[in-house]
Amino acid sequence: CHSRYGQIVCAACDDGAARGWDAATGALVFVCKETGDVLDRDPATSVCFRPFCGENAHDNARDVRDVRANSHRLVLAVGHASSAVRVFSLFSRDANEKDKKIGRGHGETQLASALVAEVKDAHAPGAAVDALAFAGRGAKKSKTLFSAARDGTLC
Repeated sequence: CHSRYGQIVCAACDDGAARGWDAATGALVFVCKETGDVLDRDPATSVCFRPFCGENAHDNARDVRDVRANSHRLVLAVGHASSAVRVFSLFSRDANEKDKKIGRGHGETQLASALVAEVKDAHAPGAAVDALAFAGRGAKKSKTLFSAARDGTLC
C-alpha cells in the first residue's frame, strides 16, 4: 500500500505491525502496533491509507511533499489474521502534548501512532482480513471503511 501521492510505502507484517517507509530514501517512517499477549500473535494481513481530506488536490499536493507537515492527515487501517481491524492516526513526534501521551510506535521514526478505533467482530473469528478500502474522497465521504475477509463477507 502507498500513501495517496506515493511518498510512503506501507506493508502489513507477520509480527502484527504495519510499517511505513519513505519511498525515496527507504527510511522507516512509522510503525503501527498495539501490544499484548494476543496482539503479538496476530499477523497484520492488509493495510490501507485513508484518502486525504483537503479542500482540493492542489493543497494536498503541496502538503504531501513533507511527511511531517502532512502527518495530521494520515490515517491507516490495518487488517489482521484474527479478523480484527485497527485504525491508527499518525502524527509528528513534535505534535502537541496530548498526542505525545497517547502515541506509540518505534522511537526512532518520524511519526508516532495512536490506536483510534478497533473492530474485533465484523467477520467470523479467525477469518483473515484480506482487503481494506476507505470510501470516497473528502472529509465526510472518506470516513467509511470497508473490509473483506476470508469468510466471504464485506463489512
